[in-house]
Amino acid sequence: YYRSGFKPVSLLASTKTVRAWPGSTGAQKLGSNYGPTLLPLREAIEMGYSQILWLLPTDVTAKDYYVTEVGTMNLFLVFRTPDGIEVTTPSLSDVILPGITRDSALQVLTSNNAPPGIKVSERDVTMNEVIEAFETGNLLEVFGTGTAAIVCPVDLIHYKGKDIRIPVDEQVGAGPICKFVLDT
Repeated sequence: YYRSGFKPVSLLASTKTVRAWPGSTGAQKLGSNYGPTLLPLREAIEMGYSQILWLLPTDVTAKDYYVTEVGTMNLFLVFRTPDGIEVTTPSLSDVILPGITRDSALQVLTSNNAPPGIKVSERDVTMNEVIEAFETGNLLEVFGTGTAAIVCPVDLIHYKGKDIRIPVDEQVGAGPICKFVLDT
C-alpha cells in the first residue's frame, strides 16, 4: 500500500489542522471527511513524512492533544508500564473512523495466542503521555492498522519540532507486537 513497501512509516503530528471535531461525522466514511485532509497530507509528504497523525486539542488552551488516528490507519501504541506491557488504541468516538482491521487486531491481541503479559486497552492517549513514555524509554512500539495498510509499523512521529523515534527491529522492519499482529 505504501510506496516504501513493508517498511516503517514516519508521521507528522499535526497541531495545525484537525481532521474531525467532536459532534461531527468523523466516524463515518464520507468524502467531506477526507477532502479537507488532502492539502495537509500533501504538505506532510513534501516535508518527507508518510502520513499525518491527526490530533485533537484536549481543551481550549491546546497545551496538549489527544491522539486520534492516522490518515489511512487506526493507531496502536505499546507502552511499558509498572504492571507490564500495555497495547492501547484510542477509544472510538465521533472523531475516529472505526476499522475492521482495528477490530481484528484487538481480537488477536486478546486471544489465547497473544504474547503473555500484555494488557490491551482502548482509551484516550495524549501527546504529552507519548512524549513522557518516549523520554523514559517506555514507548516500545507504534503501529497502525487499516484496510489498505493492513498492519504498518511507525518509526517516527514528528511533533512540535521534535522527532519521537520509535524502535523497530531492523531485520523484521517492525516491533514484536506489530509483527505478531501482522503474522496472525
